[in-house]
Amino acid sequence: MKIFKNLAGSIVLFSGLVGLTAISPTKVKAETSTATCATSGTLSYDDNDFTTRYGDGGGTAGTEGSDGMCYGTPDKYYITIYEMGLCTEAPVQSSSSTVSDTATSGFASTDFDTIDKSNCSITTSGSTAGDLAGSSSFTLTSGERPAAGEYTHAYIELGNAFVVKGEYAFTDGSTTTTYYSNGTASGETNVTSTTGSDYTVEEFTEELTSFGGGEECVHVGREQFTGGSSNGWLTAVVTDGTTVQTSCGSSVTRIFGMFKPDTAFTVSDSVTGMEVSITVTNSGMSVIGDGGGGGIDQLGSGPFKAQISFIE
Repeated sequence: MKIFKNLAGSIVLFSGLVGLTAISPTKVKAETSTATCATSGTLSYDDNDFTTRYGDGGGTAGTEGSDGMCYGTPDKYYITIYEMGLCTEAPVQSSSSTVSDTATSGFASTDFDTIDKSNCSITTSGSTAGDLAGSSSFTLTSGERPAAGEYTHAYIELGNAFVVKGEYAFTDGSTTTTYYSNGTASGETNVTSTTGSDYTVEEFTEELTSFGGGEECVHVGREQFTGGSSNGWLTAVVTDGTTVQTSCGSSVTRIFGMFKPDTAFTVSDSVTGMEVSITVTNSGMSVIGDGGGGGIDQLGSGPFKAQISFIE
């Protein structure tokens, strides 16, 4: 009989990896505290409910956030996850460090430029690709059983392309105004609005090749998680599937993310394996306001959620 024990509950893993913070020509910073969107169709456009709740992203705070955006549920969210694992030492290291342990910017090409999984256990078996739209999910099958003990780091390796589509609506009396993706990636206005029912939501592909935003090459992104059930540091780098690509560019095909929790993961002798369930409900779509006007300017990808469970 399988007994599933949550490693860290349902957590947003590697939030900074996915979507607009890294690939938008105009860098929009999505914090880990970004609010969950109200159900589509429940806010008023005329009353500027979006700005009232989520701010305008330019200094005016809302009741639930100040990013000028929120996280919703996409109509499509297609990703590929190649591998996950647990490690007793950091799998992303620097050949010559130039920054502090808490740095989130100012990286040189020798910072976090090496991947070494020699002290890791691969806990998933084979790659998994799929559409996580709506309340769908997929589960990564268990790989090798991690040996009993403490693990200081977890890692994930995923493709750098995210295929997304979605919509978000406002209701004023009998009028519903829907903003839907028109096939253009975020970074510029990529939605069309309509008050009718005859429209087609188009998918778009976002490819992450740098954490710098726009044309700037930054091969590493870092973010600290605080105030939740899984506090710690995320470090993510762009790779060609084997080595870190410090020059970014077209050679980037994957993203390697390393999470160092404040408290190490503990695997007991009774654990026989690990499973990871991935979802994007209320997280996988970034709904970005128009700067205070009450409407939507962009729809982009957002973070996925991963529930990690030990099998006993």
